[in-house]
Amino acid sequence: MGSHNKVLFCYLVAATALLIGATAETHTVGNDIGWNVPPGGSIAYRTWADTRDFGIGDTVVFQWSNTHDVAQVSQTEYDNCAATNPIGGIHTTSPYNFTINSTDPYYFMCSVSNHCSLGQKVKIQVGAAASSLTTSAYFTLILAMAIYFSNLM
Repeated sequence: MGSHNKVLFCYLVAATALLIGATAETHTVGNDIGWNVPPGGSIAYRTWADTRDFGIGDTVVFQWSNTHDVAQVSQTEYDNCAATNPIGGIHTTSPYNFTINSTDPYYFMCSVSNHCSLGQKVKIQVGAAASSLTTSAYFTLILAMAIYFSNLM
């Protein structure tokens, strides 16, 4: 029976390590192109965001050169490229760091000239990052319990 407890203990330690490993990440918008008018229109930032797992506590970094800004806006303003009432103001100094603090989607755009209509806008959908590590940890814990109980039989 002692060896069964050791096996369970090892799996519980592994599951705990996975849970602790669920740390915040930093995401630089657009990677190499940064926060600029993207080549190819809005698909560049949509593709970038779709390949990321954003979680609560993560930081989204907007870095640019030349004349740009960052405005967090409502979905309607995002859809219409109109920063008439930006949430938290317009940020004109690069880099601008934004920390994700809820699972609601976030909408950002550049309010300079026609930059938004040229594709300089991004939607950040939250939820996948934290849950993927947590799911792995829970799976490991369930696997450990299954192995433990199968060894008792």
